[in-house]
Amino acid sequence: IAFLGNLRMVKNPAFALQCMQKLHYIDPAYRLFFGGAFQDQVLEQYLRLMVEALGLRDVVFFDGWQDDVNAWLGDKHYIVSTSVCEGHPVGILEGMACGLKPVVHNFVGAQQIFPSEFLFNISEEFCGQILSDTYEPRRYRGFVEQRYSLNRQLSGINEILAGLEAQIDSDRERDLSREVGMSVGPPVGVFGGRGVW
Repeated sequence: IAFLGNLRMVKNPAFALQCMQKLHYIDPAYRLFFGGAFQDQVLEQYLRLMVEALGLRDVVFFDGWQDDVNAWLGDKHYIVSTSVCEGHPVGILEGMACGLKPVVHNFVGAQQIFPSEFLFNISEEFCGQILSDTYEPRRYRGFVEQRYSLNRQLSGINEILAGLEAQIDSDRERDLSREVGMSVGPPVGVFGGRGVW
């Protein structure tokens, strides 16, 4: 099981440990690998303590920052996210693009990104998804290809840039017409009279 992302509070890695403890109780064969750097010393101390306290020393591994994500994901089967919020969940999508089954905590907005079958609320649901017989790597990759292909992303970026360019042109035309409008009419004299200098 892969957890991809820098370790900080918003990623909620402590909940991942709770889920893993429950899974380990049911089936001790599973392993959890964190791929990301610690960004908070207090969180690092807590997570390392909880690994020991929950009896997960030989089950949970902190692999640090990954320069080659595809290679690191190569021997994993699941990508898990326990984040409390996400903008664009790149780590999950990277895992899915490699054929990993997504197991995603139900953060605000997750239902607009992922099918409900990939979402979980409590650790028991997490375990159910991992232990499920349903495992379709081509489908997970297809999800990313269909919704987040490079061509689609570049097309979307192009639309945004074209919209910005049109807005800039419109603003320039408006500013130019104001400048032209201000210079029309007879000059105003020093004492407010028109045409007197």
